[in-house]
Amino acid sequence: MLRSPPRLARKTLSLLASLTLAAALSACATPTVTVLSASPCSGLVPAELQDPTPGADLPSDDSQGSWVKFGDAQTGQLDKANITKAAGLKVIKNCEARDAEAAKKLQPRPWWAIWRK
Repeated sequence: MLRSPPRLARKTLSLLASLTLAAALSACATPTVTVLSASPCSGLVPAELQDPTPGADLPSDDSQGSWVKFGDAQTGQLDKANITKAAGLKVIKNCEARDAEAAKKLQPRPWWAIWRK
């Protein structure tokens, strides 16, 4: 008459069988490798936004009117510089947000999320 193995031996064999099955199934899965673009976002900023904004020409004479004209022209150049700077930074921020969203979409989802969109 054969006796059944002790309880501990049965548990050990069951655990060993489960681990062997899990190891065999995990060997079939291939890892997902994601390589994001290495191109910097600053390359999307147009050249005209990267060039420095030149200052206004200094007045040729010492009259009060010519200095007022110079001050007004210099203020206009400063306004141009601020607009191009803001536009360039907006392009870079939009590019970085696009890349972050793409990277988020590439992250693996848990197995139970296959039923969610």
